[in-house]
Amino acid sequence: MPSAYHILEKASEIEYLLLENQSADEPMELEERIILETELSDLYLEIEKKVENIDGFTLALDQNKAVVQAKLDIINDEAKRLRKKREGMDKTKEYFYGQILPRIINQFGDGESYKTDVSTYKFAKKFSKVIVEDLGKVDAGFIRHPAPVIDGNKARKAAIKAYKSGTKEGGFYVYEEQIVKRS
Repeated sequence: MPSAYHILEKASEIEYLLLENQSADEPMELEERIILETELSDLYLEIEKKVENIDGFTLALDQNKAVVQAKLDIINDEAKRLRKKREGMDKTKEYFYGQILPRIINQFGDGESYKTDVSTYKFAKKFSKVIVEDLGKVDAGFIRHPAPVIDGNKARKAAIKAYKSGTKEGGFYVYEEQIVKRS
């Protein structure tokens, strides 16, 4: 079956022949003209069928696209739900390690560790995140001058060094936190 392009090309050729025939000095025979007009009308019917098929195909594509979009929306909603669930698990773990386990170690352990059949929980010390002191904040919370770009690694090293020496240098400081480690 010829493509829509070839059908349109053939129809254009026949239309051109019929138009030339009208302006020609010697018109073509009636039988030949009837054959060409019949062939042209058949081509128009084929084109109409092709267009109907294209319409059906594009409608099916739109329906499939809507189904795919609905599936994507469902997947995105599920991903959001799972992210929230993960955040909840992280907060629960943070609560256990920050509140519950230190109390258990102090009350039921030896004050330094608590051992179960599965693992041992011990106190450990670590330095907090680097805290930047006031960099020109106004009462309303706006920064008067843009904050300088800070190299995090250098700031952390300087803050830990200052903590160990007992001073505050460069506007940065850290403090020691007591955390629970599982082993």
